[in-house]
Amino acid sequence: MGCLTGALLTVAIVAAPAAASERLQIAPSHASVEPGQTLHFQAAGSSRGSGEGSGPAPAVRWQIVSGPGSLSADGVYRAPYVVPGASSAIIRASTGPKGVEISDEATIELRPGAYPGADSCAGDGQDHVPAIGEYVDLDELPVAITTVTPVYPASARARGIAASLMVNALVCRSGHVLDAVPTWGLGSTPVGVLEDAAIDAARQWVFKPGTVAGRPVATWIAIPFVFKP
Repeated sequence: MGCLTGALLTVAIVAAPAAASERLQIAPSHASVEPGQTLHFQAAGSSRGSGEGSGPAPAVRWQIVSGPGSLSADGVYRAPYVVPGASSAIIRASTGPKGVEISDEATIELRPGAYPGADSCAGDGQDHVPAIGEYVDLDELPVAITTVTPVYPASARARGIAASLMVNALVCRSGHVLDAVPTWGLGSTPVGVLEDAAIDAARQWVFKPGTVAGRPVATWIAIPFVFKP
C-alpha cells in the first residue's frame, strides 16, 4: 500500500523552573523535517540539578505559534503530509504559572514534498490530508472491510505480557491506511514489540472510506488492539 512511517527525531529541551531570573531554552533552536515526519521534544528541569531532593521537572506546555502541522500535549510535532512549497512553523514551550511563565520558541523548516502515498489520499473538497486529531465532519464513518489480527510476538507471549492500545489510522479516500500512530492509555506502560505488531496490523486494514455528500474523503479512525497471553 506504500504506507510508511515518518522517522521519529528526538530534540532535547532544557527546561528551568518558573522563576523571573531564569529562562527556558529549546535546543536546537532550528530543525528541518520532511513531510509527515515527527519531532519529539523532551523537557527536563536542568537547573534543579541531579542530586537528592531536586524535585520533579516542571510541567511544560506546548503550542504552535504559527505555521502548519500538529503538536501533542507531550511535545510531539508532526509535519503536514503534503508541503507544496518551502515553509516553516514556530512552536513554543512554556512553564510556570500564567503571568510569570517562562518560554522559548523554535523554528521548524518544512521541506517541500509529499509523504509517500499522500498525493492521492485527500478526497474531493479536501485541500489537505487531515492531521492527527483534526476533525472531519463526515456523513458516513469509515467501515472496515479487511481486518488483520496482529501477530503476538513470541518474546511477549513467553513472558505473559498482556496489553491494550489504540492505533490511530489515517484512512485515505481509497480506503487504504496511509499512516498509523499508537496511543497508550493513561498509566499504561508502552511495550515496544506489541506496539510494532499493532501498527503493522493496522497498516494492512482496508476500509470503505468515510464520505461527505457521497464523496470519499480522508479521515482518522481509532482501532483498538488487545494482546492477551
